[in-house]
Amino acid sequence: MWEAYLELEKARAMDSRHAGVPELLALLRFEWGLDPAVQPYRDTVEERFHGWLARQRQRGVQYSPEQRRWLELIVDVVATSVTVSFDSLDKGACQRNGGRVGFIAAFGTHRATGLVDELDRELGA
Repeated sequence: MWEAYLELEKARAMDSRHAGVPELLALLRFEWGLDPAVQPYRDTVEERFHGWLARQRQRGVQYSPEQRRWLELIVDVVATSVTVSFDSLDKGACQRNGGRVGFIAAFGTHRATGLVDELDRELGA
């Protein structure tokens, strides 16, 4: 389906062999009129992330390099899975970086709990 949108020049170029659920979501968002153009879902997630970071900076929130690394890992999770949860932190690249325990160590128990939910809302679908 992604290839058809590329041929119609409605989607930005992407290796369609790697198109999956996130790209299907991008097509649906376009068809439902939620997005003005079809773009790889990762681009949408990264745009949302940069907007979220800008709002955080306006509030005076700063992130350490370790915290920033975790935030980037979460962007990757959402870009490939459309959502993120605490369970997601114990898989793949997140697990290799300490998993849920590493995330909590980076942000503290109180902040970590709400942050995963916040990022899921802000970056996902």
